[in-house]
Amino acid sequence: MSDEFGTDPEKMLDWDKKLGDQSDYVKKAIEPLLTWEWAYTKECIDNGQYYMNEYTKQKWETKNKEDPNFVKEHILKEFSVGDLYDRLGGNDDDLIAVNKLKTLGIEGERHGGKVNHVYDDDYLKSIDRELYYKEQQKENNMSEKFNWRNVSEGISLEDDYSNFNYLKTSFGITEINHDPYYFLVGYSDDSHKNVNISFFNNPSDIINGKLRFHFEFKGDIDTAKNIVENTLEYFENNDLKASKNGLIHDVKEQLNIQIAKQQSPEQKIQTAQKTGYVQGVCESVLAFNTDENRKIMSEAAMSLLSKKILSEMNVTKDMAQKFANPETYKALEQCVFAPKQEQRLEQTQSQGIKR
Repeated sequence: MSDEFGTDPEKMLDWDKKLGDQSDYVKKAIEPLLTWEWAYTKECIDNGQYYMNEYTKQKWETKNKEDPNFVKEHILKEFSVGDLYDRLGGNDDDLIAVNKLKTLGIEGERHGGKVNHVYDDDYLKSIDRELYYKEQQKENNMSEKFNWRNVSEGISLEDDYSNFNYLKTSFGITEINHDPYYFLVGYSDDSHKNVNISFFNNPSDIINGKLRFHFEFKGDIDTAKNIVENTLEYFENNDLKASKNGLIHDVKEQLNIQIAKQQSPEQKIQTAQKTGYVQGVCESVLAFNTDENRKIMSEAAMSLLSKKILSEMNVTKDMAQKFANPETYKALEQCVFAPKQEQRLEQTQSQGIKR
């Protein structure tokens, strides 16, 4: 029986109910998704295990072999509609999740006893990030894109940044599943000899130390702004189709190119030498963090030894973030620079013992 929206309530997800309490139609539609891999992945995420956990994997794989129905019943009893969204990609892009749900025959969502969303063309357009950024790009002209503002006029930061300028942009790239990004420029100290360019998602990222990356080089504010604007023009003039992580890599690479154009021949040589040195040290540390070494050494010990190597080679975390390849730094972030690595490992091990 259809409701006022022309949809069948039995074919809609209900956000107020666990998956096991959904209609028979919905439970049958999502049955192919009720796998031990989903249970395994969710437990890892819930426990803060953002890396492969062999114990958890073997536990769920064994349970599935012994009794596949146990896994399905567990998911139906414990998992929510929000978990289903995450399973289908909704944590990054609602449109991906909704399109997959439509493929399964789901027609919409209910909440509080009422229809919340119907998966029609209008709703799909409203959650289409690609369409949103295309429209944003049309609305913004070049003067608005290069509308530099003082920090005190628009974003809340500490007094140390009161003389900095920032620029907000979406890049006009249609596949960014994220809010607009910020560039922040300002002098490194009172001598005004060196200038910083920082790149981040949210003003609070600066306070929390979650900058995507930053550069420091000899120059003035106008030079830094020019470098950022040239970088944005590069994106404007190239039909880039980048994912979120791909975008960060491209921006960092293009800023490096623009900074190099501003440097003297001597400075270019020094930058190239430093980049090669830092990259080499970082690669050496990653080569040490192998599965073979993990068989004879704990994660905590490997992390401490890796940090000692970096320290003795005079390579800091900031230097690695600035000069190493994004892929290299990301790998280091996971195995060396992860916050409170030892505490997290101890917690994981204690959980394993309790099990």
